[in-house]
Amino acid sequence: MKVVRLALTLLSLLFVAFFILSCGETRPMLTRDLVEKKITQDLPIGSNQGDVKRYLETNGIEYSWVEQESVFYAIIRNTNGDFLVKENIQLVIHMDTEKHLRAIEVKSIFTGP
Repeated sequence: MKVVRLALTLLSLLFVAFFILSCGETRPMLTRDLVEKKITQDLPIGSNQGDVKRYLETNGIEYSWVEQESVFYAIIRNTNGDFLVKENIQLVIHMDTEKHLRAIEVKSIFTGP
């Protein structure tokens, strides 16, 4: 019985230590608001499809193009969070019929257990 209690105590201490250490991460935070501000500055309304594609690729942003909708769907993964919950930033970039930028939606998407 003492061995089980000791093992549970050690596991609890390890969990608490891991939790405390993970809270002290010092990586820079990328927020939805910062992404929205930057992308709207860098890609003005009316930008062509090639400019949008080049911007996404240059910045290492995962994306797909859906021709039927004239929309780029893009995601910036693991922008914030901890070991339980992660935040991703989704971009929905709408193009007009002539393939020029019409609108950009920027959304926070949370994932976790």
